[in-house]
Amino acid sequence: MTRLASEFVVAGMLVGAIVLGGAAPPANASGTDVCSLLTRPEASKILGAKVVATSRKSQASNGAQECTYKTKKFTDKRFKQLKAPLELGLTWQPMSATLRSNIDSNRSKLNPIAGLGDEAYVINDFDVFAIQGQNVVQSKIYNWDTGVGTLESKNEQAVRTAVPRLPTG
Repeated sequence: MTRLASEFVVAGMLVGAIVLGGAAPPANASGTDVCSLLTRPEASKILGAKVVATSRKSQASNGAQECTYKTKKFTDKRFKQLKAPLELGLTWQPMSATLRSNIDSNRSKLNPIAGLGDEAYVINDFDVFAIQGQNVVQSKIYNWDTGVGTLESKNEQAVRTAVPRLPTG
């Protein structure tokens, strides 16, 4: 399936690290199941289209997991021609020294969001990630052809839904 979206700007963080991962069991050693952080009905509401399938990817080297919520909706003719329906990718990763360093060294590329987790940011003008304790969660919507502000709002809504479900401790 084709995905059209810019990659995560902060090298080595979250989605950029997980894209190469293969299929994985639903939970990692900490017991976190990324697909349990956002339900299909919640993702459907955020996307404005019914989620018809989910898939998981993981990256063993950093413990990251991504759950992709897939629809059959095409937001533009070109996406339909490319067979690239609307999708939402939710990524969870445990905080590491490398990830913390990447975030800290790229602060100029991050736009803070108040009141979400311990800290939260917009990156690439529309992707959203939040840090809660030792957990990092990011939302990235693929194949969307409407205003950037709407896209940022939808990503923030996904992360706001996921953060309270993150493991504690």
